[in-house]
Amino acid sequence: MTTWLLLLACGEAPPPDAPAPLPRQRVVLVGVDGATWTVMEPMIEAGELPTFARLLAEGASMPRFETMSSTSSPMVWTSVATGREPDDHGIRDYVQELDDGSKVPITSNAREVPAIWNLAGEHGRTVGVIGWWASWPAEAVDGYVVSDHTNPATSGWMMEGERYWTADPDALGALGSDTFPAELGASLTSHWIDAEAFPAEDFRTRSQLSEEQVALAVAAPWNERAPYSWLKTFYAVDGPYVAIARRLAGERPVDLQMLYLRGPDPLQHYAWDLVEPERFARKPEHLERDRGIVQGVYRYVDTWLGEVLADLGPETTLIVASDHGAEPARSAGKPDRKARPGGHTRAAKGVLFVHGPHVRAGHRIEDAGPLDLMPTMAWLLGLPLSEELAGSPLTEAFEADFVARRGRRSVPSYGARPTAPPLPSPNDAVMLESLRGLGYIE
Repeated sequence: MTTWLLLLACGEAPPPDAPAPLPRQRVVLVGVDGATWTVMEPMIEAGELPTFARLLAEGASMPRFETMSSTSSPMVWTSVATGREPDDHGIRDYVQELDDGSKVPITSNAREVPAIWNLAGEHGRTVGVIGWWASWPAEAVDGYVVSDHTNPATSGWMMEGERYWTADPDALGALGSDTFPAELGASLTSHWIDAEAFPAEDFRTRSQLSEEQVALAVAAPWNERAPYSWLKTFYAVDGPYVAIARRLAGERPVDLQMLYLRGPDPLQHYAWDLVEPERFARKPEHLERDRGIVQGVYRYVDTWLGEVLADLGPETTLIVASDHGAEPARSAGKPDRKARPGGHTRAAKGVLFVHGPHVRAGHRIEDAGPLDLMPTMAWLLGLPLSEELAGSPLTEAFEADFVARRGRRSVPSYGARPTAPPLPSPNDAVMLESLRGLGYIE
């Protein structure tokens, strides 16, 4: 702590030549699942992604942002929110069984450590969380949570094939746990996209796809594991969350807002052979007709980010990051491959952009990964940094004077977070007693 800050803490005025205290900092983090430089670089060079081009020119960036040993979305995005490895935070799977044996996407009750939205409230900072993986049931925070169950389009695609979701979404919704505060949920229903009224013109304008491609997307069934269905399904998942984020940013301003977009990842899994057809032994059936549909997702994400960026107030840092990139599936060279064409391993890097009034314009970050995002957000917000965190604040992205004035506080630990069954039930006491008997909890 500088001398004048010590004087201020003791009730004495700082010297007249001391720098003024920094205004309260705010942070917006947008997670874009699967965004990759392989697709983005040529699009930026061609002028097709003006918002990303602006973030690249005006801010700090890392086009090959590291990922983690496990690239599973719930694990990585929980690491982003906690700053901890999956073995520490406890989110190790996509699904969780309820008491009746039905499945839902992994729940917030399984997380074993605090997330930044818990810590922020403890230190006088407000938060808003929208669509984040493993955010249901919505936790009580100083602000709001719109969990990953809130948009009906999310449960729709997750129920397809009973891979992720076999529970009754209406019964879960009746618990009032989709949002915090619970009454917020009723005010969001106008944002959901009606299955019979897909906004084709808005989709066409933002994606800049051809008329034929738009028509094929509109005609495609919902929630089918095929490129054109995914195009419109995930537009209906992500678009409303962006609108909600912008609306709540105006109605309920917070110090930290976190927005998760599934973005390019699902389509890349099912259409990467349209991005790099030369790497596949079996070419797509309609290559010329369908070429460019993956890029259409990046275009509409770019338009949404442009609107988010335009809304930002002063002293706000925008961080845009992906959890990993994309690459051909391992079976790409096999003419008889049966797997979906796209995948991601640790070799498929993500992207990172940092933009704000104190960010070094045009700076390239040399070494960073998902575990550095939570410490960076905490540092910007003035929260203490736990010695248990696996990463560090990305101070190299910021001007030296700002870094010096921002300072840094540390604590040994944020402590543990008690886990709980995924749903309240009459069996909870019995289950907890069993866990105590096994030595898992005290």
